[in-house]
Amino acid sequence: MLLFMLCLNAILLMMDGNLAVAHSRPHNKRTTVIAYADDIKIIPRLPKDIPIVQEALRCYEDASGAKLNIQKSKTMALSS
Repeated sequence: MLLFMLCLNAILLMMDGNLAVAHSRPHNKRTTVIAYADDIKIIPRLPKDIPIVQEALRCYEDASGAKLNIQKSKTMALSS
């Protein structure tokens, strides 16, 4: 479990860094990423954040061999 958490930390840092670059102005709201054990919740604030998150997930999958379980994943629109 510890090894998994160390690998999971890498994707969280990658997303945080890439999203910070996309939101260079400090007053902009950024995408929220919440992780607990092996669950990650990603709440994008802007449509332009979605490709950044997708790229981070793809990079993590390529590097680790882990795959996103689509059957256990959910997408929910919170606004129009």
